[in-house]
Amino acid sequence: MAVTNPRTKLVNFRLSEEEFDSLKDACGTLGARSVSDFARSAVLSKFRPAAQPAYETSLATMNGKVGELESNLNYLVRQLGLGQQPMAMAASASSGTAYNPSPQAQQDD
Repeated sequence: MAVTNPRTKLVNFRLSEEEFDSLKDACGTLGARSVSDFARSAVLSKFRPAAQPAYETSLATMNGKVGELESNLNYLVRQLGLGQQPMAMAASASSGTAYNPSPQAQQDD
């Protein structure tokens, strides 16, 4: 079988006995074909962009959707002419009282 991308460059680095033993142990544990294969993969993985975990992608999607909902809500508030009153609506909803946007009703309180 012909190699389509032959490796012709050589990188050397020195290790202590303990470092080399640790490297060999890691190769065996992780199932690398050789120390060279393991070292190559480890070094190159530092330069290749890692795939974004699925939960981060989902979180980014949800964050975008929340932003869209916020924009739509702000648009509706402006169209209804409520201005800053949504906070009063939220406060009345949490207290269990009915919200009345009429200025007359607020003066009678």
